[in-house]
Amino acid sequence: MRPTVSPGTIVPLGQSHPGWVLEEDLLQQARANLRELSAVADRFAAFVARTPECLERASFRALEECPEFVQYPLQSWPLFVDSSRLAEFGRVSTTLCSLVRGIPQRLFGNDPFRLAEVYRLELQEVSLLLAIMEDETVLQATVSRGDYMDAAAGLQCLELNMSANLGGWKAGVWSDLYLRVPVIARFLAEEGLDVSVARPLRSLFTHLLAEARRKGMIDAGELNVAFATHTEARIPSAWAPYADSELAVVLGGDPERLTGHVAVCAYSDLADRAGRLFLGGRRIHAVVGQSGNITPAVFNCWMAGTVDVYGEFLARILGDKINLALLSEGADKGLFSAQESALIQRHVPWTREVKAGETTWRGERIALGPFVASERERLVLKRRRSFGGRDVFVGHATPPDVWDEVLVAALAESGSFVVQELVDSKPLLFQNGDSGVGPYDVVWGFFVLGDRFGSGFLRLSPRGERAVINAAQGAEEGVLFEVREG
Repeated sequence: MRPTVSPGTIVPLGQSHPGWVLEEDLLQQARANLRELSAVADRFAAFVARTPECLERASFRALEECPEFVQYPLQSWPLFVDSSRLAEFGRVSTTLCSLVRGIPQRLFGNDPFRLAEVYRLELQEVSLLLAIMEDETVLQATVSRGDYMDAAAGLQCLELNMSANLGGWKAGVWSDLYLRVPVIARFLAEEGLDVSVARPLRSLFTHLLAEARRKGMIDAGELNVAFATHTEARIPSAWAPYADSELAVVLGGDPERLTGHVAVCAYSDLADRAGRLFLGGRRIHAVVGQSGNITPAVFNCWMAGTVDVYGEFLARILGDKINLALLSEGADKGLFSAQESALIQRHVPWTREVKAGETTWRGERIALGPFVASERERLVLKRRRSFGGRDVFVGHATPPDVWDEVLVAALAESGSFVVQELVDSKPLLFQNGDSGVGPYDVVWGFFVLGDRFGSGFLRLSPRGERAVINAAQGAEEGVLFEVREG
């Protein structure tokens, strides 16, 4: 049964009410966790307490007005986060991305044979990837999204997705929908708040412009971007006009007042003409890959330095879940600086590659297989190259016999899985069901564009309702509203 209350039964902390079916200590903790994020988040909870319609899902119908941009249900309430707290989250996420980008060189000396073994790739593919990464500007310009939980021990990185084909680019549209909700607008007016909302796509275009300018690609006062795929229908038809409008904002704010255009196309539509990439008669300066492998025409122009490519190509190495295991184990072995090791140990949960042999757990030597078998309740098994929440087995939600089967298979396929210490999200209060409120588990998705923090969005689920919090598996999505205290 979901923990909810009836409309109008929210009460101040320290008081009880017979309508609550939540445990009082959990209620208090969830409210206290809001205070840690910002005083405004706590004041919004107080506003909800005196505004019964905030408990009614029907009060938030504006969130359903753009079905082409709302693939999964949006949580009714935004989350107000203080700018100083968000800046700290940004520092952690950008630093971890930088550390992952450095793994091939720092831990393996860019040795193609070692990298082929570690990342389970063909030597020819690794050699090609290394040739691309020799250009440090390509490596430093990667686009990524990290998935985090805010836990009692601090922000914890669950995964790092080094790709441009990411969920959450639409968060700017969602934020605008929230601003149209009458009860949210009323709260903002009462508080005199002018919030900053996350617009990851706008942040992406700012990054593309900076990289194109740094490489001298802006030669006719324009920046044109192609979102490319092998199956054009996978990208909604409304995407190009929306992306065009976001690019126009970025270019309009540039001192040179550039122009530009966003196109949605198939890779095969892009042509190499004298070493430059074109879509019809328009030169393309940046390709944002959404699926599949790039064509020779795109690759050749990329290598010639006349177009930037952001996609899944480098994700074969940089997006592998093994990287968190390499960070975790490397910090325990002293392979990073003291400062780097401290950050890794604080923000990366214990993670290891699943294979026979020994490793360390909190300073003690353990046999990995027997340890994972006996400590099911506090561990998670993940296939290294899965996505969308698939092939993730949370120990406490997995029957013992199934856990044992997965572990046996993982050991037999040595290196195909990682095991990670279970992270418990701090509960936060959100609107629940048709009418009510309850504590939620939250996954924060933070974008990093090169070394720039691009804010993020939320995926969340009623506390304890699902083991894997992923929108494709039933979780809600939500937005962050940044506020500056004082």
